[in-house]
Amino acid sequence: MAAMISKELGVRKIVKLSSLDVEHGLAIGAWHEKGEAAIRAAGIPFTFVRSTGFMSNLLAWAHSIRAEGVVRSSTADGHRPFIHSEDIVSVCLAALLNDKYLGEALPITGPESLTFGEATTIISEAIGRPLSHQVISDEEARERYSRISASQEETEAHVALWRAIREGRLAATIDGVERILGRKPIALRQWASENVRSFLN
Repeated sequence: MAAMISKELGVRKIVKLSSLDVEHGLAIGAWHEKGEAAIRAAGIPFTFVRSTGFMSNLLAWAHSIRAEGVVRSSTADGHRPFIHSEDIVSVCLAALLNDKYLGEALPITGPESLTFGEATTIISEAIGRPLSHQVISDEEARERYSRISASQEETEAHVALWRAIREGRLAATIDGVERILGRKPIALRQWASENVRSFLN
């Protein structure tokens, strides 16, 4: 609907923030894939920016960090190359201002693939407080997320995502940010230092 309205309004280019999960058959990716398909069907020139998981999503840990000094996840030793929102915005802007990326899907990740335990350690060092990472089952992860989820579908999509991380399916780093922006992507340590107050207050 939005894509067709954009065409009627004379929009000349669409840059859609999508997800790398599109390439892995995950439910969250399927939602983005529908959006990509609608844009293609509308016939508007496009670029899809397919991002890995946002560093800012780790702010969901803030409550348990403040209250208990604990991060819980079902990802075990699985890795995720979290990406800084500044890198996402910069790549989207480059795609908007440069026609060389028309018709492309641009995969982007952060500079290093980390376990959730390693991410917890980085946040711990940034805030100057000891933190622990506890591995939980899919069942517990499902129960905990269902407390804040808008639907069972959303809950199951997240449990499947965490399982894919645990299985190592989403661990790869990609040089998309450096190729497009000419610089290394921002590391999680910088993001953690920028967000200390969120984990302490």
